[in-house]
Amino acid sequence: MMGALPLLLAEELQRNLDVPVGIIDNSMSGTRIEVWTYPPAFRSVPALRKTAEWAEAEIARMTSWPRGTYQGRLNRLPALVFNAMVWPVTPFQFRGVIWYQGEGNHTEGMLYAEKLRALTGGWRKLFHNPQLRFYIVQLPPFDYWGEDPGIIPELRRAQQCFVKTDRNAALVVTSDLGDPADIHPKDKRPLATRIAGVIQAREFEGDSAGFSPMAQRAIFEVEHVVVEFADPNGLKSRDGKPLNHLEIAGKDGIFHQAEGTIDHERLIIASPLVPEPVSVRFGWHKLANPNLVNRCGVPAAPFKFDKEAERFEGGTDTKGRRNWMEKKYTGEITTSAVGRRAAAARSHVGKRPPPARRHTVSGRIKDQAGPPRCFYGVRLALRYKTNRR
Repeated sequence: MMGALPLLLAEELQRNLDVPVGIIDNSMSGTRIEVWTYPPAFRSVPALRKTAEWAEAEIARMTSWPRGTYQGRLNRLPALVFNAMVWPVTPFQFRGVIWYQGEGNHTEGMLYAEKLRALTGGWRKLFHNPQLRFYIVQLPPFDYWGEDPGIIPELRRAQQCFVKTDRNAALVVTSDLGDPADIHPKDKRPLATRIAGVIQAREFEGDSAGFSPMAQRAIFEVEHVVVEFADPNGLKSRDGKPLNHLEIAGKDGIFHQAEGTIDHERLIIASPLVPEPVSVRFGWHKLANPNLVNRCGVPAAPFKFDKEAERFEGGTDTKGRRNWMEKKYTGEITTSAVGRRAAAARSHVGKRPPPARRHTVSGRIKDQAGPPRCFYGVRLALRYKTNRR
C-alpha cells in the first residue's frame, strides 16, 4: 500500500514536470538508520568503528537462530530490514532517494551525520551510481515527550552537516510543517510540495527559491554578528513581524534573545545584553518555527556558529568539522541503545561474520552465498523519466 506522502509527491512532480513519475515506497515504522545500512559500509567511516562491531556481532548471532525464527525487534536488527526491503530493488535505477528518518536516532547528535555517510555510501555502491541523489528531510517540530529542547536541534544540525559535505545531497527544511502533538503530522500535502520544490530546483533547473536559505558563514564583530547565506532568494519575515528564534551569547556562554535585521541578503544579529558575542544560533529549539523565510516562503535552515569553534556548526567549515568528528567519535558515544548493545556484544565479535541472511517473500530466512549482502535503507525512493537531455 502506498503511503500518502510518496503518492502526493509523485502527483506534485507529475503535475509540474508533465512527465510520468515512478515512486517506490520503502518504509517501516520505528526503525533506526543502522537497519537500512549496508553493514560493510560502517567500516568505511572511521567514526563508526563500534557500530560496525555491533552490526557484525549481531549478524553472527542471527545466523545461530533456528531457521524461520526471529528474536528481538526486527526493526532494530542489522541486515534484516536491509535484506527484506532494499536488496530486492537493487536491479532498479533511481534518480533520487528521499530519506525521511531520524526519530529512532534523534539523541545521537552529530554522530548521525557519520551514519548518513555510511548509509549513502553503501547504497551508491550497491546501485552502481556514485551520484545517486539523497534528499534529507529534517525532523519537523515535535515535543518528544518532554525531552530537553536542545536535543533535536543537534540532530537537525547533523542532517544539515551531512548535506553540506555531500555534493549529491540536498536538505528539505520542515520547521513550519510539524505538529508538536503528533510525530506524524496528518497533512502531508505541504511537505510533498516542499520536497517537490527542492527536487525541481536540483534536478530540473527549477526556481532556486525551492531551496531553503542556509547559513554559510558568521562574522563576529563588536556588538553584533553578520550571517551570510547560500540561496537567500529574498530573505524576509514571513509575517512581517520582527525575526524570532535568534539568540547570541557572550564569553559567559549564556544565550539571550536577539534582534535580527536583514541587510542585502545578510542577517545582522545583535542584543544589548551581549556587547561581545562569541556564539550565535537560530531555530535552536525542538518546537522552533522561525519566521525567517525566502521570497517564496521557504524557511531558512537552523544554524549555530561559535567564534572559536573548530567544528562545523551549520556552515561550511568542512575540514574543521571532519577533524573534530574524527577526534570525538573515533571512540563513538555509547549512550544510545545501539551503543549499549555494541558494548555488550563486543566480546562476541569474531574474525569475520558468517554470511548474512535475507528474507524471502514468504517471510522465511534463506541463506545467502558469499559475503554479507545486506540491504540499504530507503524510506522513499523515486524514479522518474523526462524528455530533457
